Amino acid sequence: MNSVFSVGQLVRFQETTSRWYFARVRRVRDEEVELSFFDGSVPMKVPRAQVESLEAFLGGRKRTWSRTRSQLTGFFYGRKFERLRENRFREMQRTLRKAGVSFHPEDWPTADTRVQLWRDGSFVERNGADPKLEGLLPQWLEPFVLPAGSRDPLGLQAPAERLVNEVLPGLTVFTFRAGYYGFLTWAIRSVNGLARDAVPRRTPRREVLNALERTLALCEFVYHGVDDDSCTLIGQRSKLRVLSGNEGDRYRVPESILKNQNSAGSFRLFATSLVSLGLAEEADELAADGLLPFQLTPLGDGLATAFQRRVDPSFIPFGLGERMQTRDTLRGWGRDLCFSAIARQARYREPLLRGLLLGNSRDTEKRYRTVAHLFAEGFFADADADVAVQDAVNEEDAANLEDDVQGAGVSNLDVVFHFYGCPPREDLRPLQALSVFELLSLGLSAIFRAAVVSIADAGKADIAGLTRSIGSAGALAALWQTPMKDAKPKTVRKLAVELLECDDAVEAAAIGGALLLRLIRDPLLPVVWESLVQMAREPIELIECCLRQRMDRSLAEALPQLLLSMAERHELVSQRKNRQRWLFVEGATIVRDDPQAMGLGLHALRFPQLGSLVRDLDLCEEDLRHG
Repeated sequence: MNSVFSVGQLVRFQETTSRWYFARVRRVRDEEVELSFFDGSVPMKVPRAQVESLEAFLGGRKRTWSRTRSQLTGFFYGRKFERLRENRFREMQRTLRKAGVSFHPEDWPTADTRVQLWRDGSFVERNGADPKLEGLLPQWLEPFVLPAGSRDPLGLQAPAERLVNEVLPGLTVFTFRAGYYGFLTWAIRSVNGLARDAVPRRTPRREVLNALERTLALCEFVYHGVDDDSCTLIGQRSKLRVLSGNEGDRYRVPESILKNQNSAGSFRLFATSLVSLGLAEEADELAADGLLPFQLTPLGDGLATAFQRRVDPSFIPFGLGERMQTRDTLRGWGRDLCFSAIARQARYREPLLRGLLLGNSRDTEKRYRTVAHLFAEGFFADADADVAVQDAVNEEDAANLEDDVQGAGVSNLDVVFHFYGCPPREDLRPLQALSVFELLSLGLSAIFRAAVVSIADAGKADIAGLTRSIGSAGALAALWQTPMKDAKPKTVRKLAVELLECDDAVEAAAIGGALLLRLIRDPLLPVVWESLVQMAREPIELIECCLRQRMDRSLAEALPQLLLSMAERHELVSQRKNRQRWLFVEGATIVRDDPQAMGLGLHALRFPQLGSLVRDLDLCEEDLRHG
């Protein structure tokens, strides 16, 4: 979705996955865009990932985009108008024309009039420069400049997400507490059910939900106190600040728990998961009436009711008002709502278990199979153990990640190692394909990182010289000179552990090459090859063309072509994401462009988060047998 934006540009702001508005760009800075809105509300700074150009939105459509006049007013002004004032009608048409959007018909007499809109390819947006002067400038002086900061230079994240969606769909790196499913279903129902006069004037319903989330956090913080971090929530880093804001042993709802709650709060982070678990359905038509764009399913309604049994009647008035509440009262509310206990309540646990594991949907069946395998292999024996999560979070989530990724009981790396080491089995194929891809990605990333480091200071690096440096690093020189079909690397587990513990980028690249070779030589790769080609075709082509088809060569002989192919892929990935490339190749030289710091890790797998849900629900293998 990321684009190059300019001041005054008309864009589409995606507040949630299903709710969006037209807005104008006021200011652009790094990964943040400041927007102004047509309803006159206060300008807002939002992550670049939530903003989309109209060229991207309309330009790729095969057919025109069609909406009623009242729907268009919702996108412009945040609500549907049955009667549209002339000045607003003119503003909408003028704004669209200026942005290069054509429409039909010219007149929109009623709220039900259907308007077709399309991107006018003849429109060229001016940037204020003198057109005569621009015509005299040689075009080759125009630099290739895109926004900096891609954290996924080889485009490995997207195929990793496709593979992990085959084993844990609907979970993310943020879905780490079972309590949020109950809170959000209750909050959606409660917020959408509030009468207009119960909502503070000019307060969007989204902000009402945000206020309830801050109220929940305040109660939990007061109940557990400063030193007890056993019951973590989104916004945990603000705990000390929130608790120090009391006045004479009384508290108001904190004004913030996150820098940007709309992008980093529970409503946004759990939205996809609510749908996948069958607790809610997207309902865009509600947004036009100013409501949250979700409708609870019967299952979600039951979970909301179970949560509501624990909510004091004064919770919502306190959350939306200016009055203060005593510490003792808040402590009692926090005890009743505590996420470490509420998910184990029978009335709460039953609908959530059905949505997560025991229902009939395709996503539920995939999660059930994975959890059953993990139980069978003993992964939840110590569900209370904390797990360090050091995975490479995807770029969009990284922009929103304000708290540490939480998890318990299950290590992503342990899962990868375990299922890689299991004999090939049809029922384990999704887990084994995921494991192979993660390990291949680790090896590729280590080699690419060495190229990035080599040009970060010097500005350029000779490919032959870099190959010699990597091929002679550490204790692997002999392996790198041996034909790949005859070489005998260490086991995958030993090489991956050495790679993650290695501080030297060049030596790590040497280990990464040995890891790739071992993965190619092991018998599991051919078993999962078709799955990898189907879901991760482009990265797998690097392995196929540069290594698997050249097994008579040594790693040292194959590396130059691999480096060239990786640089080409990086440029392609950068263009697709509209991001500034880190490096490029001129002849036999790698040249610096805008390199970024690059760490090594797995690609935002979800097993620690699953372990945390298992702990919250006190899930046992017997629950699966009764499902």
